[in-house]
Amino acid sequence: MKNKILLAVLLLMGIKFSAQTTNDIWRTTEVFRIPVKEKINLPLRKFPVELIRAYCEGSIKAYYPLDTTKECSYHEFMAHFNLGVAQPDPAASGDEFQTAPCPQTFCKGNDESMLENFLVYIELLQVKRFDKNKSMETIDVKYVRLKYVYTKHDLEVVIDGPVFKYADIAALAQTYPDWYKVPNYKNTAENFTMKKIIESRMFTGNVVVPKNKPKVYPENKKNNTEHDQWNH
Repeated sequence: MKNKILLAVLLLMGIKFSAQTTNDIWRTTEVFRIPVKEKINLPLRKFPVELIRAYCEGSIKAYYPLDTTKECSYHEFMAHFNLGVAQPDPAASGDEFQTAPCPQTFCKGNDESMLENFLVYIELLQVKRFDKNKSMETIDVKYVRLKYVYTKHDLEVVIDGPVFKYADIAALAQTYPDWYKVPNYKNTAENFTMKKIIESRMFTGNVVVPKNKPKVYPENKKNNTEHDQWNH
């Protein structure tokens, strides 16, 4: 009987502690938009280029902006934004593509002009926590989203591009330590990894209210239509 009472007390103490922990930590999920071309954000100027290069070369996966559970292949991304046709492997049959189905103008010729519309903004989907007891704030970046920007009737139109898991971006620094680096304009001998730029918060921006939120579909629902994956 005493053991049962002691167990009940411990359970109550555990519940109380969890409640205090929850009440003492403020948490919010937000979309943080970074204007890449701003002078203060110079370290990020080539970030979209290197991220798309890694995507192009098959070193990282991307996902649809409205369904982050579904992978978006590079040639689908190219076709959707009318950037050209990915190069199929001559040895492949049917719809199969090589590991790195990249347009030669970008991957081999380093033609960045085709990416100009992606060099205006990037967005971080992040979780911000504030511990009231420690007076400490932490930011946990979950996803990085590219943005496609163009002008229509003198108005700026901003469209969601593919989404990348931040954990995959961070892993690039470990898997490819000498690749996919962003120029360090103050010291060209020591360029930055994309992980370094994000975790050191080498940028400024603002929180925005997204018009479209990624959806998570049940397994029995077919979500293979373009409407389910893109917001335009």
